[in-house]
Amino acid sequence: MMRTTMMMMQPLRRRLATQLVRQHRFPRHSSSKAAPKLPLEGITVLDLSRVLAGTSLQPYCTQILGDLGAQVLKIEHPTRGDDTRAWGPPYAPYLDGRGGPGESAYYLSVNRNKKSVALSFKEKEGADIVRQLAAVSDVVVENYLPGSLKKYGLDYESLAKIKPDLIYASITGYGQTGPYSDRAGYDVMVEAEMGLMHITGPRDGPPVKVGVAVTDLTTGLYAVNSVLAALFERSRSGEGQHLDVCLSDCQVATLSNMAQSVLVTGKRDGGRYGTSHPSVVPYRAFRTKDGDILIGGANDRLFGVLCTCLGVPEWATDERFSTNAARVENRVTLEQGIEDITITKKTEEWLAVFEGTGLPYAKVNDLKDTVEHEHGFGRLYRGIAAPILMETPKRATKFAANDAWSRFYARLSGTPKTQPLAIITGASAGATEALVVVPFELVKIRLQDQSATGRYNGILDCALQIVRQSGPLGLYQGFESTVWRHIVWNAGYFGCIYQVHSLMPTATTKQGTMMNDVVAGSVGGTVGTLLNTPLDVVKSRIQSGAVGSGGGQKVPWVWPEVLAVYKAEGIAALYKGLVPKLVRFAPGGGILLVVYTFVIDLLASR
Repeated sequence: MMRTTMMMMQPLRRRLATQLVRQHRFPRHSSSKAAPKLPLEGITVLDLSRVLAGTSLQPYCTQILGDLGAQVLKIEHPTRGDDTRAWGPPYAPYLDGRGGPGESAYYLSVNRNKKSVALSFKEKEGADIVRQLAAVSDVVVENYLPGSLKKYGLDYESLAKIKPDLIYASITGYGQTGPYSDRAGYDVMVEAEMGLMHITGPRDGPPVKVGVAVTDLTTGLYAVNSVLAALFERSRSGEGQHLDVCLSDCQVATLSNMAQSVLVTGKRDGGRYGTSHPSVVPYRAFRTKDGDILIGGANDRLFGVLCTCLGVPEWATDERFSTNAARVENRVTLEQGIEDITITKKTEEWLAVFEGTGLPYAKVNDLKDTVEHEHGFGRLYRGIAAPILMETPKRATKFAANDAWSRFYARLSGTPKTQPLAIITGASAGATEALVVVPFELVKIRLQDQSATGRYNGILDCALQIVRQSGPLGLYQGFESTVWRHIVWNAGYFGCIYQVHSLMPTATTKQGTMMNDVVAGSVGGTVGTLLNTPLDVVKSRIQSGAVGSGGGQKVPWVWPEVLAVYKAEGIAALYKGLVPKLVRFAPGGGILLVVYTFVIDLLASR
């Protein structure tokens, strides 16, 4: 999620430098003995990259560092911001409803996980602020022409004097040295100059650029690798360094086997092959009745599988096609023969034919199909079985316990139900519910943790690994925090339901009862979520192992840990993820109450 906040500072004053440095001073190492949740937490990156006589997508490098947990502070122009804010349409509308076209999709694609400061380091005060921010940063990333920042005192040599262990990454078109070093380098120019465009496009057509700025993107990835290696080296030597990363070098490096073939043969490359592979046949996209499908018969066995699927098994033993070398020699004949067959069916029909055969294949999707792809959604729903299995006993326990405790307190007090009793009843139900759900929630969090991908083979394996590592009670890690979370949510939920019901007109129809339940449950869900979100944030940290923001306890208690997070990171950290929780639990609370009432009525009628 984008965390960009613009702080317009005109006119600049020297006192703001101290204020900004204090605001963005982050510890390099957490005081907690537990491992940080993300590998670069505690690392601060000062991002000077922008579109100006340099590379156009290099904010991509700092975006990935932010994805890995680094705190990224982006410097932008004081009046227009980064140039890419205007690179549209399309634009994403502002969530707060303000006027204007919104934020450009291009800008959003490379600037998530960043905070922005608007200033001009052409002004002395602005340059002072940048230097003081650099003094408390671990990494500086810039993409200006070599030497451009020296006159502002923001080049590596100047900043290294005030921060000797600083890692300073310069990302340019052609590097810090060499005959082209003073040239601006954009992706498409480097694609052309460094060979990629020449080998891209249809066999008999003109050279074309790749569909995305692939040179910019790969250079950003090389820059990330360089920064990570430099951070690792600094942890051993204590020394910083200047990283020289350029599009031209990275583009040549990614020519890989194509360049190696030229080096081995001494001959010019074979030109463009479209979606084909120069050394493997068949390995390309073929037309279908309604689109295209890419097929890879990368060895003789897979080619035989393809022949069977296409209904021409005799091709596998045809001397023209029986080996890859023969298939390469007879490429035109074979590829035309395959396409004569693939054109007879729709893409989805071919997908069904190839499914389960072991043959590499893929539908050629447009971008809309890609962002809605079922595989991507499948990864978003990683670990879904645990919450599905958890919800039924959890919801049943919630209401059953609430009814039981309600009767208990009514007998104990000898008075009709009141809102205080409703709150106490809900809190008691929450504590009871926690006994049931803690193991499920712990397994769910472990399975959905991105860093745990591939570690567990399903729900049962995850639970058994926890028991083997920590004993049976390990399944109740974070129990105290979960108890408090459920106590607070249920107290707010059931207390609000009682109060809202008492204020609404008595329903005389089933529809009226349903509407009252929707309203009361939605209000209860909203209040319960507002009350318990800080506890939920801390509980997730405890159960994932990323605990001790301020205290460093091996098994922190929830309320001291809430206070520690508040002191170390502020109130916003305790309400991280509030909006999606409200979207889920506000209407969810209403639906939950409606379903409960329906089930009780159904059982009573039998």
